[in-house]
Amino acid sequence: MVMKNIFKKRFFVIAAVSMLLMMTGCLNLKEFKILSFKAEQIVPQGFKSIRGVATVEYSNPSVDFDVFDIEGAVYCQGSLFGRFTVDPVSIKGRGTSSCTVSGVFTITSPLSSVIQVLSMLTGGFNVNDYTIDINAKVKPKGGAVKAVGLKDVPAGKVTGVIKSVSK
Repeated sequence: MVMKNIFKKRFFVIAAVSMLLMMTGCLNLKEFKILSFKAEQIVPQGFKSIRGVATVEYSNPSVDFDVFDIEGAVYCQGSLFGRFTVDPVSIKGRGTSSCTVSGVFTITSPLSSVIQVLSMLTGGFNVNDYTIDINAKVKPKGGAVKAVGLKDVPAGKVTGVIKSVSK
């Protein structure tokens, strides 16, 4: 009788873990692609921050999923330029769609950042000088949460890097 109860408990644990793995396995981020990105609104928030809103068109052949706890940092030639947070986003699955993305970017060192912004305005901007770190949590509909992160991504490749998130 005791052996039967132990077997039942192990069976349910194995079944629960298997279901959890199957539910997260349905999300294939490798096939997710950003098709276009259009800034809709950029509003200064004091001297050090800006709030931005953009429309993102994407192709997602996988299931619906939510992305939340999105945060990151932007570096210029290895030095921290600023940090950002992005509001949670819901991504529709099985086709092409678009969503509105909004977030806040805060400059960490105002003096050096002013110098960098002035060099951008005078033609000294080189996107290859900037790298980005991004961390987020992804939850497929009916699945388990998965933490994803990207480190030292060249700023010029941000729109194409989502494909390699789950490598």
